[in-house]
Amino acid sequence: MDARAYLNEIAQDYVSITCNKKIVGGMPAIKGTRIQVSLILACLRDKMSIEEICEDYHLSSDNIKKAMEYAIAVLDRPFL
Repeated sequence: MDARAYLNEIAQDYVSITCNKKIVGGMPAIKGTRIQVSLILACLRDKMSIEEICEDYHLSSDNIKKAMEYAIAVLDRPFL
């Protein structure tokens, strides 16, 4: 399985995450936006609060939670 198929397979378990080639080149993103899961993680790394991320990017706290859950699932499942 290639990496794109792997990310798409996991995204199927998360209705709020999309991996569409026409949206940010197929990178995992919050559905209905061009906001990548990696951007959410970078904001958290940079010590932004969930409230700040929600305000700056017009997202819900549930969007942030689902992005984190998706990232955990990607890292937690074997890539084989």
